[in-house]
Amino acid sequence: MVVVAAIALGSSTYAWFAINGKVTATGMDFTTTVQNNLFIANDAGNTKSAEANFGTTINQKKGGLLQPVSTVDGISYFYSKTTNVLASGNVKEMTWDTYDANNTTAFDANYNTSGAKGYYDYVYQLKGVAAAETNINLNKLDLIYGGTSNNDQKAYRVAVFAQDITTTTAGTVATSDLIKIYSVENATNFEDGKAVNSTTTRANVSAANVQLKIKAPTVSGYENGTYYKITVRLWLEGDDNTCNNTTFMKLDDKWRLDMGWAIDDVAVTYITQTETTTKYTITAGTPVSDVAFTISGQNYYDSGSTINTSTKVYVMSNAAFNSTSNTRFFTYEGGNLTEITNQVTVQ
Repeated sequence: MVVVAAIALGSSTYAWFAINGKVTATGMDFTTTVQNNLFIANDAGNTKSAEANFGTTINQKKGGLLQPVSTVDGISYFYSKTTNVLASGNVKEMTWDTYDANNTTAFDANYNTSGAKGYYDYVYQLKGVAAAETNINLNKLDLIYGGTSNNDQKAYRVAVFAQDITTTTAGTVATSDLIKIYSVENATNFEDGKAVNSTTTRANVSAANVQLKIKAPTVSGYENGTYYKITVRLWLEGDDNTCNNTTFMKLDDKWRLDMGWAIDDVAVTYITQTETTTKYTITAGTPVSDVAFTISGQNYYDSGSTINTSTKVYVMSNAAFNSTSNTRFFTYEGGNLTEITNQVTVQ
């Protein structure tokens, strides 16, 4: 989820940036917000997305099950046989199996699941434009729960990779592309912060903390900005002390990973866990057929329901919805579009 606009550097460009405080990309379980001179767009492969595809809002949507794996670099993953796990969650013997994202048959069999994954990737493109070389920081990384959660569960991990695609193409992500592996604050692993790095050993988790930069526009190839392909990888760290049983997470509209990028802002250090406490009840029905407003080519419709007495709730389609529909809900006040899907129950 990334926003890119092909705009030549100039006084009119900066005036436009000055009034465009931020752009937002929203998904069923993934949100990215960028600010001043930063843009986002859905990924288009290993090269820059067409400029026409960049806008202020994009949508990514994924669902499924996560089962525990372990990694030190966000690239090579391993898991333990359930028969090799003690009641504490630690392993009996220092043996693990290699996780193969392309063939999860053995992985599923181990956890007695179907269609489980070791990790999920969210991929988008990030563009920055500035008059001189400027730093870009990941300034927000929140895991938001829409239902009852266990705040003692600290096994969630996020690896963020970035590949500069301004003048070249990207390939498969590698350890050299890693910005950092993020954990929940105060998370600890069974062996002094280490995780699994082979089928028989643990090692220290990568401490990389790379800062992205908008390159100076005077450099050849950077006249229209600097482009990055961003891969955000989410998993449950099996070697975390709180991952002490067969834990899985269903990715649906009750969960959301919320990220933010900003220029020269304070960089985040940990994943922040937030549980949504405010809940709303929406009445099933058919939205108003007329378009209420349009943002970046996406139409929004009045759902016919309100919250907080008078605040209208909007949807992205005028199709009928009910408790089993995969419909997303938004409020729109003061020019700010806010997704409230993970706070809504449809009756």
